[in-house]
Amino acid sequence: MLGWITPTVVTSYLNNAPVAQAETNPVAYKLTYSATEYFLVENREKMGYDSFLPGSGILIWHVDETMPDNTDETHKMVDVEEAHGGIQELDFWSWPSPPGDGNEGDLQDPFYSPLKTAFTDTTDPNCQAYASLTGLWVTDVSVAGALMTADFLSPPPVGGVWVPINKFQLLTPWISAASLITVA
Repeated sequence: MLGWITPTVVTSYLNNAPVAQAETNPVAYKLTYSATEYFLVENREKMGYDSFLPGSGILIWHVDETMPDNTDETHKMVDVEEAHGGIQELDFWSWPSPPGDGNEGDLQDPFYSPLKTAFTDTTDPNCQAYASLTGLWVTDVSVAGALMTADFLSPPPVGGVWVPINKFQLLTPWISAASLITVA
């Protein structure tokens, strides 16, 4: 699916992970739910090729490689998780666009502090898979900039089955203090 970048696969808890802007830094994080469904996290800033973006910050892409394309509006192959929540305006863009009828992107689509700093199973938008909860999360997203930070969690499968957790269950038996990684 990717080909142009090898993302860092999150396999536990990453605290204060650096997310450099993507224009000149091949940096992305991959939070995996299954072999074919995952979330990609990247920092898109208004510079170079991206200078005409409507906003800057962390973009989170929901990818499901089992889908052939994006024609099913309820289950896409690749979908941007719009940070503002509510109606996902990029999902029903039309031209010309009457007010409130979608858009081509806006300042509230990326995640950044103080607008939207968390993406979990219970936020809007959420990190649920198309079929279930994931236990994956992105939290404590920093202010937009060339170098942003965020916390990531990707719980390991237990017996081949993903066990969703929340941030307040970090000290469950499968996660040890040694696995809590802080990135300086």
